[in-house]
Amino acid sequence: TPIDNSAPLSDAERLRIQQIAGTFLFYARCVDPTIRVALSSIAETQSKPTQATAKAAHMLLDYLATHPDAIIRYKASDMILHIHSDASYQSEPGARSRAGGHHFLGPKPNDKVDILTHNNGAINTICRIMKNVMGSAAEAEMGAMHENCTEGVAERTALNEMKHPQPPTPTVIFNSTAEGIVNHKV
Repeated sequence: TPIDNSAPLSDAERLRIQQIAGTFLFYARCVDPTIRVALSSIAETQSKPTQATAKAAHMLLDYLATHPDAIIRYKASDMILHIHSDASYQSEPGARSRAGGHHFLGPKPNDKVDILTHNNGAINTICRIMKNVMGSAAEAEMGAMHENCTEGVAERTALNEMKHPQPPTPTVIFNSTAEGIVNHKV
């Protein structure tokens, strides 16, 4: 991501950016997780917004006006927590990476279920910029998996307390090197 050298916004415009970020954060968490990346990027710069931030906020508002009927669909399941974890390497200012995750309730893990296609509505969506600069795509994937699994601990605890016992959490990562490290194959 290139460095933003556009002109700073006025105090009134900064307040408007903060209002947009705050208003749609609830909507993004509960109804439309597809806007989390854009919203996160806007929120990251809301204390010192620029013309580029205003343009990004305008694009987000256009997207929301074009797609007003977002829904999350939940299907009956065995109430087993599943996590899909991913990262984008050095895609944010300052050579930082973004962690992403889709946490959902699904079937008991076995060889007959293709967990990549048997997906359910999100109970949590992770979308955040990692604080540390990662040295490789595999390291970014490992960092994202750590953030997702850390969030998953509270989710597992809640499910266990609601009498839905949890096996080891099936976690999918999309980087062969990171997968090899996790599964002791590298």
